[in-house]
Amino acid sequence: MNQVELYAFGALRFERTDQPARADLEAISDALFEFNCQTTQTNDFREFAVFLRDEQQEIVGGAAGWSRWDWLHISTLWICETYTGRGLGSRMLSQVEALARERGCQMIDLSTFSFQAPAFYRKHGFVELFAMDIPSRGIKKHFLQKLLDKI
Repeated sequence: MNQVELYAFGALRFERTDQPARADLEAISDALFEFNCQTTQTNDFREFAVFLRDEQQEIVGGAAGWSRWDWLHISTLWICETYTGRGLGSRMLSQVEALARERGCQMIDLSTFSFQAPAFYRKHGFVELFAMDIPSRGIKKHFLQKLLDKI
């Protein structure tokens, strides 16, 4: 399915698509962002990324996300399987935590699947807030948080 007009409501119409245009996605994201900024009277949203590169400058690991208010959200943390087991994930997480502290964040949150790294994050002081079963796959999605000590 590419695009389907579901029904009209006066001059408005609902559409459903499996291939949304990047500009359309940005339009709704930007509108919600503006609403949030107006409602909270703050606009301190900042993205971040930490990259691990090899000798050829190819990305072999990285972390990305954003900070807002007093928390940092990790949306992605990945190390190429070739380099796992060398402590690089721990070092990556330390870099992210240092960045969170520099930005004055008091907590970090993230989600991970049961087949990814929940034990890794627990080992680094993250506490599971809850887990959600995905019955059709036999896996769980874990939501974790780490409270940072004030320095």
